[in-house]
Amino acid sequence: MSGVWARYSFVERVLGAAFGVAALLACGPGDAAGRSVTIQANQWRQLALPCAPVAGRDSAQAVFGDQLRGVYGQDWTLYGYRPGEGYFRPALSDALRQGLGYWFIALGEAVRLDLSASCDDTPATGGAGCPSGRECFATALQARADGGQWNMPGHPFDQPLAWEALRVADDAACASGCAPAEAEAAGVFHSQGWRYEGSGYVELAGRLLQPWDGFWAATLSGAGADTRLLTPRPSPSWWRPAPGTSWQWQLSGAVDTAYDVAMYDIDLTETPQAVIDELHAAGRKVICYYSAGSWENYRDDADQFPASVLGNTLDGWPDEKWLDIRRLDVLAPIMRARLDLAASKGCDGVEPDNVDGYANDTGFPLTRDDQLAYNRWTASEAHARGLSVGLKNALNLIPDLVADYDWALNEQCFQYDECDLLTPFVTAGKAVFGVEYQGSVESFCPRANALNFDWLKKRLDLDAWRLSCR
Repeated sequence: MSGVWARYSFVERVLGAAFGVAALLACGPGDAAGRSVTIQANQWRQLALPCAPVAGRDSAQAVFGDQLRGVYGQDWTLYGYRPGEGYFRPALSDALRQGLGYWFIALGEAVRLDLSASCDDTPATGGAGCPSGRECFATALQARADGGQWNMPGHPFDQPLAWEALRVADDAACASGCAPAEAEAAGVFHSQGWRYEGSGYVELAGRLLQPWDGFWAATLSGAGADTRLLTPRPSPSWWRPAPGTSWQWQLSGAVDTAYDVAMYDIDLTETPQAVIDELHAAGRKVICYYSAGSWENYRDDADQFPASVLGNTLDGWPDEKWLDIRRLDVLAPIMRARLDLAASKGCDGVEPDNVDGYANDTGFPLTRDDQLAYNRWTASEAHARGLSVGLKNALNLIPDLVADYDWALNEQCFQYDECDLLTPFVTAGKAVFGVEYQGSVESFCPRANALNFDWLKKRLDLDAWRLSCR
């Protein structure tokens, strides 16, 4: 298909002419999580609405314009694609449609698009072609009798979905709904999809469609006027602990599996598979620790980090260096492999550590926005694998990240008198786990229990010893 794509080099041929070559020097997918997305400056992005704008708020101006500075068509813009006709730029008053993809760019500075307060759940129904027991969102696909026809649909939900979960339906060969490979065998739909990521396109087979993703798909000569793409509503399957969840945290020594608690938080790479299996057999949830923001010289993948992403040594941890979290081109494959390991070992969730580098002396000019983008990317990647994910410390980021994370884990908020910053998680019905290394349980446990936190006293080396507040 690479030859066909050369004919549709939209970014270089059309958008480059509209905004100039400079706008194309840095292209990429941005980062997405749920109903908000951060897009770096000067980066083209194929995007789609992950939820349904509330009544009267579906225009380009209402969805995007109210959140962006500058002049539409100069400082930021949208383009749509009409199969068989070509590209167009919507007017600000035009309604944007769910299930369709759009090209978006903002020049000069990164932008954050947030529909959390102005969007409803995507409407979906069952019916012909939708998998049994599921609800689907239907997007009409255009066809051409004499050959293939490009369409640019979009993922209409705020949770990830595997490409292979899509269904193609019509009133003939795929009346009962065809998976992409079946639809290609029927001559209706190409089994592969494509999404633009920087300098070229990635194939979507075997990947997850993420919230906000627009993409290319092609109907084949067997498609008709009734051909439609059905996107099943994703079902979040990861663990979401509520306040009052008992737990144990052990990152050193042989794991003591005897504690009668709901959750164990243990090291991802150091913990043998047999221990995880034993905990599961006892009905425990298993959270697996890894460092998302630092390099550790003793990890098996330490040699995969180039020197260019290694910063200053962490205070008190001589074997660790801060990472340049802006370099997702380098870090994403490494961190995805760690999350893949967590999934393959059967971890129910992950505890990504050192996710507040922007507030430390990392050796890099990291900003709050850099950290938010990286932390949202981390949460989205964990959820894409069905993993629960907790926000570790990073107290000043909680207002922005409470919707993206499933629980919080904190160290020493009572010692530093900053526990009130954690309450948005409890308000959202999400557990707040925590430890104190100093002070007596008599001094902090009553306060922890009053806040509905799940608190322990631990030693700094996080061995098996613990005292629980409840």
